[in-house]
Amino acid sequence: MNSKKMVLIGLVLTAFFSSLAVFELIPGLIMAFLLLSVGIAVTYYFALSQMRLESLAGKTILLKAAKEIGKESKAPEISRLLGLWAQRLVKSEAALVWWQGEWVLGDEEFTVWPGLETAREWVRNNREVLVLNRNGGEIFSHPWPSNINSLLGWPLMVADEAAGMLFLLNESKRGYFVPQDSEALKVICQQAVLSLDKANNYQKTEVIYKEMLFSLVNTLDSRFPGFAGHSRRVARVAVLLGSKLGLDEEELRILEYAALLHDAGKVFFLREGIPGKAGELEEMEEESYLPPVEEHPLLGAQILPGEGIFAKMRQGILYHHERYDGSGYPEGLSRTDIPLAARIIAVADLYDALTRLASEEERLEPEAAVNEMKKTMGMLLDPLVVIVLEEVERELDEIT
Repeated sequence: MNSKKMVLIGLVLTAFFSSLAVFELIPGLIMAFLLLSVGIAVTYYFALSQMRLESLAGKTILLKAAKEIGKESKAPEISRLLGLWAQRLVKSEAALVWWQGEWVLGDEEFTVWPGLETAREWVRNNREVLVLNRNGGEIFSHPWPSNINSLLGWPLMVADEAAGMLFLLNESKRGYFVPQDSEALKVICQQAVLSLDKANNYQKTEVIYKEMLFSLVNTLDSRFPGFAGHSRRVARVAVLLGSKLGLDEEELRILEYAALLHDAGKVFFLREGIPGKAGELEEMEEESYLPPVEEHPLLGAQILPGEGIFAKMRQGILYHHERYDGSGYPEGLSRTDIPLAARIIAVADLYDALTRLASEEERLEPEAAVNEMKKTMGMLLDPLVVIVLEEVERELDEIT
């Protein structure tokens, strides 16, 4: 029960008992006055207590919303939570989020309306909250569509610029928005801005790191005859397979980096000998640039730290030459004892070897390569991963 209802009920009860006293003798007027005073005081006390509880509950909801939004690191999920909590705080039919030049949360049913672009430009240029209801939008040169009757726009500010906006459409309680509705959004919008800006900076940084890694891996691959572009193609095939196998975004990121670095151990074979054998000055033959397959997974895994996310990457690198029947190396693991990332990389690695690394005479077309790999299911390769490879055969040529 909210505070308004409590006040109303308290006053009605007070009036009722006061009237009973009035119908007695004249002194009853004094009793009525006392009852009225006590009733109002008690009602006020309980109403004030209820208002405090409501205020506390409101703050608790805001803190919970801000905490949930702050935990996320991806723009789509941050936007989804912002829209969800905004609709909970301000009842509305739809929530849209525009961030850094695109709609990261929205339904085309609403975003195609030209008037929404006008509203977005207004919010961006004025850096103010916009509240409009049907027949009240003088800034629009477009008629109101039948599916929108009210709009609230909140600027998401970064360094005094509206880097994004939150829009709520179609108030579902009164049928229209009022300026006070925007006050409930302040805390969650501020938290969303911090999270979105952090996610955007992280994404830019990751792109830089990834491009640097691409360059280093491509340089390494190019030092071995015929291997140029091999690691990057393996990574692309691996990510495609991983996505079809249901890996989440974080698992796909780990898989991609592990696939890019699956042959990183070859770096130790660009000079005479391997670590511990330096000083041999014999002339190297071309074949010696290809690392012994028994050693490069272990050496490649040792390049990475053994903690956190790197430990998971190391598993993909270390075990990508294990075989499903247990005949591989370095540890002779079999079946699902082999980490899934390593099983995926093994399939992607062999596919690229058959379609790109083999000599022109022995190189296979994608369909023929998949058919050859199917013959090794249950022996060399994980049957499930090979089946998925066959399902995405049409996409393979494009990404490699």
